[in-house]
Amino acid sequence: MKKLYFCAALSLLLCLGRCTSSVNDNVYRYYADGKYETTLTENNCFTLINADAAVAKAKAPDPVLILIGGAWCPYCAADIGVIDNTFKASAISEVLHTIYYIDAADSQISASTIMQFNEEFDCTVQTTVPCLMLYRNGELLAERNSSEFKQTDDRTEQIRLFFAYAEECVF
Repeated sequence: MKKLYFCAALSLLLCLGRCTSSVNDNVYRYYADGKYETTLTENNCFTLINADAAVAKAKAPDPVLILIGGAWCPYCAADIGVIDNTFKASAISEVLHTIYYIDAADSQISASTIMQFNEEFDCTVQTTVPCLMLYRNGELLAERNSSEFKQTDDRTEQIRLFFAYAEECVF
């Protein structure tokens, strides 16, 4: 009987593991011309993390980049490859090595995650996703959705401006 429970539990864990990885794979896709196409290579800069772990990293003395987004969000999907490429091309990637990604499975989770950051750090993070932020010692140093990076409507240029400013904050 114990073997049966063990096998059932193991099967459930394996099933959950498969479901989780397929959901995470969709984070890096966008919808175009009636089909999903990937915007990233396998060797991307993102590390999946939950909101609690991201808050802990944001409070640490080392700078950290955190991105909140989801596959359901067309802006997230369009930006994810640009963020990856721009990060890899910037000098900041030599210091930080990764962007921690919070997968907001739906807009309500996304909103609650952003609210968690607002409450923890007593700041007003933009309530839209994708939300790319740079923290150190619990201080929000830069946020991609802020007006200083919205000087242009070109999303690629906005991301480039964010990383240029992030480099100034880190170096």
